[in-house]
Amino acid sequence: MAEPVVLPRALNAGLMSGVLAAALAVSPSLWFGVVDTRPAEYAALLAVLVGTHLGLRAATATQPAASFNQRLVAAAVIALSACLILGVALYALYALWRPALLAARYERLLEPLTGRMAGPRAVAQLADLSARQAQHLDPLYQAVSGAVTPLFFALLLGGYSVFRWRVAQRLRAGRPGR
Repeated sequence: MAEPVVLPRALNAGLMSGVLAAALAVSPSLWFGVVDTRPAEYAALLAVLVGTHLGLRAATATQPAASFNQRLVAAAVIALSACLILGVALYALYALWRPALLAARYERLLEPLTGRMAGPRAVAQLADLSARQAQHLDPLYQAVSGAVTPLFFALLLGGYSVFRWRVAQRLRAGRPGR
């Protein structure tokens, strides 16, 4: 198990990162009525990634003797807590605060396909969107998909950071391999 100091610091970093990511993802649509939420979701992804990287460094700064597994656990705690907050905020946005947002996003996806002459590619895209209409309009599905992508990349970045730390430790000790 991780040292007593590492996990609370990791949880704190994850919570701060999650609140920042949630604010970045939700505020444009909530306050300004923005329908295209992709730039806000990219900003939230960036906030989660930076929060994971900096939070892992801060959580393990006081414990230089923390093991590889303890650092991996800290990275996972940061990523999971940040993305859990992001997912809850996205669900609140889609289900409670702006329930018409998903329908407006779906209509915006349909506009370029129905406004021009129906070529075979446009017809195929329109059929694909129509087949997945329930997914586009489901708040829980959209919130989970909006939180899982940052979670995946944050876990990947956290694992890579810990691996990079381990390689640097081995090189400093003069043991490049096992």
